Amino acid sequence: MNLYPRLIIILLVSFVSSCAFKSQQQAITQLYIEESEVNLSPQERSRLSKLSIDLVESCNFTSKGYTITFDEVATKKAYQQTLKSDHLKITFVPPIDVICHGDQISIQTLVIGPIEGEYVKAPYGLNDRGELIAFAKYSGQLAVELKTIIDSISN
Repeated sequence: MNLYPRLIIILLVSFVSSCAFKSQQQAITQLYIEESEVNLSPQERSRLSKLSIDLVESCNFTSKGYTITFDEVATKKAYQQTLKSDHLKITFVPPIDVICHGDQISIQTLVIGPIEGEYVKAPYGLNDRGELIAFAKYSGQLAVELKTIIDSISN
């Protein structure tokens, strides 16, 4: 009995199911420059959302991992400062799971900033329980690319 046709059908059904799930995912993307929300096209929202997820997945360390310890008070202070500066905020409904250096992390809200200089600064995440997650050692190339796109949108 040849199992290959059944295996192919099962894999195809799994692929179609995962595509259907992703189409149900909603990302509410907001860009704040000089305390005002920038009007974004659907294409800009999609591009910023995808690149932001790529940036987070490029991180080598998270505050949920065991490799390094983050100063919780300093992290919360930096996050609050980010919300007061130019920043990118993406809310995922339902929350998304990202893989960062082997750790699977659920993120409901992603905040990246401050947006200044040549690249975007640190990403922060909030899970569905409101816990703050800090990320560190992310791709410089992606941070520069994201900043370049934001500059082209906001200028």
